[in-house]
Amino acid sequence: MYTVRMITKILLTIAVIIVVMLMFRRKAPRSGPQTIEATNDNKRALKIAAVVAVGVMIAGAALWMLTSWRDATEIVEVRVVNSQTGDSVLYQAHRNDIDDRSFRTVKGVRVVLAETERLEVSDEGRY
Repeated sequence: MYTVRMITKILLTIAVIIVVMLMFRRKAPRSGPQTIEATNDNKRALKIAAVVAVGVMIAGAALWMLTSWRDATEIVEVRVVNSQTGDSVLYQAHRNDIDDRSFRTVKGVRVVLAETERLEVSDEGRY
């Protein structure tokens, strides 16, 4: 998942650089009455390119925020295993509510692990 995000960020950056380069690319000015018409066409093309670039950036940011929110609020199964006895207890928690040695369940119960317990997270059981 991390590599997909990094590749997306790199591709978005490259796309923005290309759009900016295309926007500022200048052609030799024409002489006579066609110069005013060509200037208006260039301005219109630049405005369209700017609107498209801003739209792509907003859509990319919205998509990134949506996927981050979806991943953070995903409900996963958390198994707490006692290393000494082998007993285990199964909980459900949101992914963003899991810390190193503690987590908060879906029902709002805060669970803190002892030194002899280990935490196993399984995202196979999606609800």
